[in-house]
Amino acid sequence: MNEQPIAVALTGASGIAYGMRLIECLLQAGRQVQLLYSQAAQIVAAMELNLQIPASAEQAQRQLTVH
Repeated sequence: MNEQPIAVALTGASGIAYGMRLIECLLQAGRQVQLLYSQAAQIVAAMELNLQIPASAEQAQRQLTVH
């Protein structure tokens, strides 16, 4: 079976930890994840998780791959 990638979008809503946990679980299950996030999500991630998500897609991919 050819599994399609799963798109996860993070907005500026509180509770970003749930979205990050979902991404972690999907990756652990071997699924490909396509991540979309807003500038507001970057602010919430910094406030709630002390996680700095870069604006550049290339930088974000490098940073989030190690988490």
